[in-house]
Amino acid sequence: MIGNPHVCGGTLISYDPAYILTAAHCVDAPEHPKSFGQGNSPYFVLYDDIHRKEQKAIAIVDWDIHPLYNKTGEIDIRYDAAIVKLESPLRPTQRLRRTPFWSSAVAEQPPRQAELIGFGYTDLEGSSAQTLQMLPLDITKFDSTGDDLVESRSKTEPHIACHGDSGGPLIVYYPTFNTEKNETQEIPYVLGDLTRIFGARDASPEALTCPLAVQEDVHYENHLNTVSQVFTNAISLVDWIANVTSIEIQNLQDPFYKPPYNEEDESSHDKYNEELNLHPPWQIGVVVDNNGLLDTKEAHHFWIGPIVENILGSESKSNAFGSSKSNYLLYFAITIMYMYYL
Repeated sequence: MIGNPHVCGGTLISYDPAYILTAAHCVDAPEHPKSFGQGNSPYFVLYDDIHRKEQKAIAIVDWDIHPLYNKTGEIDIRYDAAIVKLESPLRPTQRLRRTPFWSSAVAEQPPRQAELIGFGYTDLEGSSAQTLQMLPLDITKFDSTGDDLVESRSKTEPHIACHGDSGGPLIVYYPTFNTEKNETQEIPYVLGDLTRIFGARDASPEALTCPLAVQEDVHYENHLNTVSQVFTNAISLVDWIANVTSIEIQNLQDPFYKPPYNEEDESSHDKYNEELNLHPPWQIGVVVDNNGLLDTKEAHHFWIGPIVENILGSESKSNAFGSSKSNYLLYFAITIMYMYYL
């Protein structure tokens, strides 16, 4: 949640203007960015590297919450989505790309496996990731009409999401034919953003780090996980995303669509980032890369949420919730509430 020392995830939608999809509860702050006046927003995005200390920062100047999220005073987590706008445009690089949203036209059969990525807590002591993390998930519920939430589980209970990755994308890789290059490519599609964790509870109300399974006594290694990571359904969000960003639905779902950006802004953009990173009042971030951690598959996703300076500088401790893969821990984090919050 912006305004508190938590982190959130997100998905890059476009470059100029730069829009990012995240969870609505990630921007449920007392003050809107516009209330601070031009150039004074305390909210920022970090991006451009899988390591926190190497990231760049850009201010958030506006956000738009889905109109059905809290229309009647009752939260509807099916629409737990917000779009944030950055102060300056971005440009595509080897480590920064927009990601298309899943549509029923991609495949006849619903996806079965996906991945969640982010920077949340890694243990009960409050250690947060200094390097981008990944959690493989099995999709247990998916409505191709977009009318319901997407639910997923990891193989075993120790591998679950934690506080710190609300708004992060559920990514599925699917082979898609590129007519321009006359070849089939593995494309990362976004199914939705992380909104809740079902079947979990906080270890301590005072320390919102990694959750514990509600039914701890039934969990052990190689046992079916009953903790579910729950996501919005991108199919139900694209109309609203198109309306806010003025990008056609077809382009939002097209993996080979190239959003416009102004190459003339490159020098001023870099100078802005250099000055901003000297004294960033808040660290809200993004990390993107196409090598190593994600098995060399391209994945380009933002995370958004304030991080206090001592968290950024802290070293990660051992992680009781993840498993190693190429020396990286596999876990994920959610910023706010679990099932009992509803």
